Amino acid sequence: MYKIDASTQNLDALTSDGIYMIKAATQNTPEGLTTNGILFVFTSVGTPCQFFLPDNKPVIYKRWGAKSGTTTYGAWYKSSTFTAV
Repeated sequence: MYKIDASTQNLDALTSDGIYMIKAATQNTPEGLTTNGILFVFTSVGTPCQFFLPDNKPVIYKRWGAKSGTTTYGAWYKSSTFTAV
């Protein structure tokens, strides 16, 4: 696991596979979020992607990259179909 103080970090620049602890505001966050969260980065799969889980909302955001090792990702998509159990 990588631990990053991403307050000055651009999420597009995180191009290595891993789990990142994101701290506070960063560039290229979903919906301009300025919260802490966990970012999963998968670049060695068929289509590179990132998942962001904010620590204060029951949602998951996902976006896809164009190619392996990409620094260009598309728009974030939000899944908020969680049900309390």
